[in-house]
Amino acid sequence: MRAGLRAARVARTFVVCRNLLDCRSAPLLNALVGTGRYGPESEVVEAALRLLSSREARTARLRQSWREGVEGGNYQPAEIVFGEVEERYRTPDSDA
Repeated sequence: MRAGLRAARVARTFVVCRNLLDCRSAPLLNALVGTGRYGPESEVVEAALRLLSSREARTARLRQSWREGVEGGNYQPAEIVFGEVEERYRTPDSDA
């Protein structure tokens, strides 16, 4: 019976790998399901999509903040900022 379950899992992994994932991701998917941390493979994919959605939302917020800063003139080129920081910490009498 165990061999049958193992074969079914391998077949299912092959289908997932072939249709949804890069085959290099299948071992991680199997490991996460195999530990019992996740139920079916779909739970792993759903968790990954939630993380991706969160990351995309954060990126959109950062881009919007950057755009607002640029449009508002509230910025300095990085070279100037880093130059000021280097100078501040290079000076022995700084209040750093």
